[in-house]
Amino acid sequence: FAKVNGGYKDIEAGFISEALLALTGAPVHTYFVQSGNPDENWRAMVEGERNNFVMCCASGDFNKSGNDAADSRSGLSGNHAYSLLSAHEVFYQGRQIRLVRLRNPWGKGEWKGDWSDNSPLWTSELRQQLNVTSADDGIFYMSFEDWQKYFHDFDICYYHDNYVHSNKLFCSSPTAPTVIRW
Repeated sequence: FAKVNGGYKDIEAGFISEALLALTGAPVHTYFVQSGNPDENWRAMVEGERNNFVMCCASGDFNKSGNDAADSRSGLSGNHAYSLLSAHEVFYQGRQIRLVRLRNPWGKGEWKGDWSDNSPLWTSELRQQLNVTSADDGIFYMSFEDWQKYFHDFDICYYHDNYVHSNKLFCSSPTAPTVIRW
């Protein structure tokens, strides 16, 4: 994707859905957290996981300092893309909890709040059930409620192994534009 767009510096910002569509050719749907229905968003995530669809999410602009470093309180980076690995419903102290599992593509930097790797909320049974490890590997859990506070939108790419699509090969160059006309 970086090569097609002229290099990594040319893909510094944008929409996750554009990259997913360009890389797979499969349809992509964007769900907006604040304007969407939380239960419908949750059902879409669970369905996406059940079908092994590619899912990603974008954090909001909560880090107003303008740098790319993680927010020291949350551990999350603002205006950043994360892989949405899975959605789980577990029972904790007699009630159902919705958890999302995320991955920072940098491979480090994780959520520091409830349900993070070292959170005291984890029981040994839940740790084992969800395969939770305490390592700064970029993979972490957080509650769906907290996720809604920090994330702006999520995308589901409806790609599957027998997906049929057509494509066209284009030669591109970082110094000359590639123009596509229909």
